[in-house]
Amino acid sequence: MPELPSTIGPYQIQEELGAGGMGTVYRAIHTESSELVAVKVLSATMAREPGLVERFRREIESLQKLTNPHIVRFLDSGEHDGTYYYEMELVEGETLTSRLGRVKRLGWEMVIDISVQVCRALKSAHDAGIIHRDLKPGNLMLTDEDLVKLTDFGVAQIFAAGKLTATGGIVGTAEYMSPEQAQGRKAHRTSDLYSLGAVMYCMLTGRPPFQGRSTVELIQKQRYGQFDSPRSIVPEIPRWLDEVVCRLLSKEPEDRYPDAYVLGLRLQEIPRKVALSESEPSQESDRDDDTSVYRLVESGGDLMTESGAAATMPATAVTADAGMVAGAGPAGGLGNATLARDLMKFEIERQAHRGTWRGFWNSTSGLVLALLLVVMIAVVMWWQGRMSPDERFAEGVRLLELAEPDWRTARDKYLSPLVAEDPGTWDERVAPYLQRIEQLSIESRSRPTRRLQSGDSGEVTRFLRLAREYKRLGDRSRAIGILESVLELVNGQPRWESEAEVARGLLEEWRVELPDKPGEAGLATVAVERARLAQKGGRIEEARRVWHSILDLYAGDARFQDAVTEARRGLAETEDER
Repeated sequence: MPELPSTIGPYQIQEELGAGGMGTVYRAIHTESSELVAVKVLSATMAREPGLVERFRREIESLQKLTNPHIVRFLDSGEHDGTYYYEMELVEGETLTSRLGRVKRLGWEMVIDISVQVCRALKSAHDAGIIHRDLKPGNLMLTDEDLVKLTDFGVAQIFAAGKLTATGGIVGTAEYMSPEQAQGRKAHRTSDLYSLGAVMYCMLTGRPPFQGRSTVELIQKQRYGQFDSPRSIVPEIPRWLDEVVCRLLSKEPEDRYPDAYVLGLRLQEIPRKVALSESEPSQESDRDDDTSVYRLVESGGDLMTESGAAATMPATAVTADAGMVAGAGPAGGLGNATLARDLMKFEIERQAHRGTWRGFWNSTSGLVLALLLVVMIAVVMWWQGRMSPDERFAEGVRLLELAEPDWRTARDKYLSPLVAEDPGTWDERVAPYLQRIEQLSIESRSRPTRRLQSGDSGEVTRFLRLAREYKRLGDRSRAIGILESVLELVNGQPRWESEAEVARGLLEEWRVELPDKPGEAGLATVAVERARLAQKGGRIEEARRVWHSILDLYAGDARFQDAVTEARRGLAETEDER
């Protein structure tokens, strides 16, 4: 075992925390400030890679700007006796790998909680233009309070000048690597989302989606293999969570969620959906007393239903021809024997009466009548289940509001038939939606041609899809902002004219909708005030958490620029007070 270094730069080394292909991590204390930190020393092999030192310094400078509470802070970097190192915030806790080693798999609620925190970290970094490239359980730290901290963020990018590092391995970990990384293609934000999907799969089932005996086998499976859905392994996983994980593990980047923000919203919807589904009352049919089949029991006074539940005869029930009160006691001259006799007589007569009807239903006439009744019931149920024109219109609109609009079904099954059946009522209401469908049709026809011409992966189309997703989630301002930015970039470019036409149509449609309700900025205003009070009261960490949350939620939304500006100012003011 190699000897522990006594010092590295201005840090006194206390113990080794872990080691990997890129280097070794130590717990250390600053010799002057006595601050405890984690110091990662790059391996000597890595340090000799051509161009690494310059990339290392440049990347560390950008990583130091990340201040999200779910990202381990990068503090500084340096060189000591030819060895390059960087220091990070020391997180007391365990890695997700250690947690899974103890408990094998986590409950779905905990998986959602961890994943939402990771989404916040990814959003912050992606907004800064930094891709992780190596998201895996070993890079997720969990504190005792289950706060998630993503570590080694962006460090893999330092070593990504070529497809292979000096150690001979593709950048990333094979079990959690996206298909495009496995092919040696450029990683992007949806690559990190794929890796998060693989981590979620592992948390839910206790194993990664793909396993193999070698790295080459794993890489091939990432590119071409099919996995079992998490729910097929652990049936209690909610189907909504199962669908999210399967979508994240799509082979094509454009089939995944557009960004970490949208994914986080999707995940936060799932507990509410589960609660609503569990709170729906069970539909139990109440059987009429006249059709319940009773059988005599030894008690003489109780009857048993088919389900086995005891039911007492009503006090006013009388035998068929004796006229005696069945519930009368000894004072009425009725003992147990008399009561049993009368009940038996009542049951025999009822069975005889029912036998007449049984014979009828077993005859040809009875069977014909039964068939007619079944047909009549089916017709009534069909008529009652038929959608009204308003319901058909609402369903067509709903299909157009999906992240991937099903415009063909909306047009052919719902909207166009309404106009054909009653043009006077529906022509004006349906026209804007048919116009939008025409735009979607143009977009779908233009996409394959453009890919063949340019060889890109539909980048403009991805932004249009992202805008629709924000619009569907209620963030109309951000959706409009995306469309305006797209139009600015494709202006005067004939190659993307069809997409520009779609974007202009969506802008025209969304701008004429009702304005946002007054007071919508209430949450941001309250949050700003809360952060100010915490800052004035010396509760710096609380204030910074609120400032960060404001940036996470409102950065890029023009309606909340005052709150965003205030949050950035608050973070700058409290940086030196920590």
